Amino acid sequence: MMAAGMEMDNEFFTLESQDDVFLVRYKAGALRHASDLTGIASFFEAMERLAKSRKARAVVFLAPPERIGGAELVDIYRKALSAKREDYVLQRLFNLVNNYVLLLASMDKITVSAERGRVDAFFFNLSLACDYRLVAENAVYENPCLELGLVSKGGGGFFLSKMLGSKRAAEVMLRTRMVPEEGLRLGLADKIVPCEELEQAAWEAANAFLAKPADALLNVRRLLKGDPAELRKSLELEDLLIMNRVNAPDFQELLRSIPVSEEAVAAC
Repeated sequence: MMAAGMEMDNEFFTLESQDDVFLVRYKAGALRHASDLTGIASFFEAMERLAKSRKARAVVFLAPPERIGGAELVDIYRKALSAKREDYVLQRLFNLVNNYVLLLASMDKITVSAERGRVDAFFFNLSLACDYRLVAENAVYENPCLELGLVSKGGGGFFLSKMLGSKRAAEVMLRTRMVPEEGLRLGLADKIVPCEELEQAAWEAANAFLAKPADALLNVRRLLKGDPAELRKSLELEDLLIMNRVNAPDFQELLRSIPVSEEAVAAC
């Protein structure tokens, strides 16, 4: 039974629940709507309501069955920079993303990421804000930002440096592609499962966490996530570095040289 007022089905995701575990089912091509700031704002508002809900004790974030991958992330910059007030659009988008990452990292709930197919750098970074990370056997992490001379948005530098240390974090951030076995070896993924079993495995992982003592579990979560103020500083530094690069003389030409993203392909 869904909690009153929590039903959601829009261009970004659907929301459903089983008892006190809620599932955010991302939709294919969701990032194509990134220039719709009103739509994105409504998405983040829905996440804030979910974070405050007493009904929800755990939240699963499930990747769509079809993914476009890293090229979709490039299209965000292409669309944003074609807007009349490009700096405003990007800064507004960054503010919304920053608030979402901060919300994920500080949620008073267990969070489970379940990724499959072509996982762009943004969703990879979001997964790092979660407590438990499942990946399908066919998952591939893609970072198209490097081709543009950009750092990726989403707190990757903050989370990776805490998890791996600065040296290894830099190595991961400078990779254009990574397979799930490497993510598992580095501790960036907790389990690899067959693609067709991903959703069920995510439900089971969330429920397994909820079987542990709640207070101890959440206190450990708070301890490991680190200082929210430091995360905010890192996110704001991302903004500065990206805006400096976007305003560089060669950026627009380089952006135009990258092909427009293809249609989403099946992840399972």
